[in-house]
Amino acid sequence: MAEKEEYCDENYNPEEDKVEGDYKLIDLPEVPKMTGEEEETVLGEFRCKLYRWRNKEWKERGLGDLKIL
Repeated sequence: MAEKEEYCDENYNPEEDKVEGDYKLIDLPEVPKMTGEEEETVLGEFRCKLYRWRNKEWKERGLGDLKIL
């Protein structure tokens, strides 16, 4: 299967494109983020990796923070 040759203009600037229409800028109110943890006490917070056993080997599935509330 042959790969498609994509056309790419090196001088293209997307900020110069004109958008036609009657659009107005509006100010949206700031909304507080609710995580459900606002009234909880953090007992421990750790940086962790998540692994999954798949096809007779451990595979890394993610990296993130673990909180014990």
